[in-house]
Amino acid sequence: MELEYFESAYLGPVVHKQIANALKINFSTRLFSESTMDIISSGDTIDKLDKKFQEALLKIQVDFLKCECSDKPFCDCLQRGISEFIINERLKRKDPTDISRKLFRIYQIQTYPGDVFSWLDGFVRNLEAVKRIANAYNNQKYVKIAEKFIKAIEIG
Repeated sequence: MELEYFESAYLGPVVHKQIANALKINFSTRLFSESTMDIISSGDTIDKLDKKFQEALLKIQVDFLKCECSDKPFCDCLQRGISEFIINERLKRKDPTDISRKLFRIYQIQTYPGDVFSWLDGFVRNLEAVKRIANAYNNQKYVKIAEKFIKAIEIG
C-alpha cells in the first residue's frame, strides 16, 4: 500500500458548497489538500453542517483519521485509509463504479470510476514489480503473496 496511494478523491459538491457557505470561504474540493483536511477535521466546521453531512465527516474521521500521528490530519493516514478501502472493496468483488458509489454514499467522497480503475491497474503493476524483485532474490513467499493479490484484484 505504501508504494502509491489513491489521490483522486474530492469532497462531494453539496457538502463542499455547504462548508464554503457556512464558513464564507473558498477552498479546494480536492480531499487531500491541506486546506480541505484542515477544514473537515475541525469540530467548528462539522457543527455548521446538516446532520447528513456531519455524519459523513465524522465517519471520515473515525474510519480514516483515528491515528496518533503528530501531524494529524496532515499525515498520510487519510490517503492510506481510502486506498485500503478501495482495495478491500475490490477484494469483495466490487467494481470501480460500486466502489465510487459507496465512498460517496458513506463519506460524501467523490471519486470517478475511471480514476479508481486506473489506480487499481497501477497497483497491480506495482505488485508485478514486487513479484519480479522477489523472484530475482528467490523469495518465493513474497512471489506467492504478490501473485495472490494480483489475481484477486484483477478478478475481483
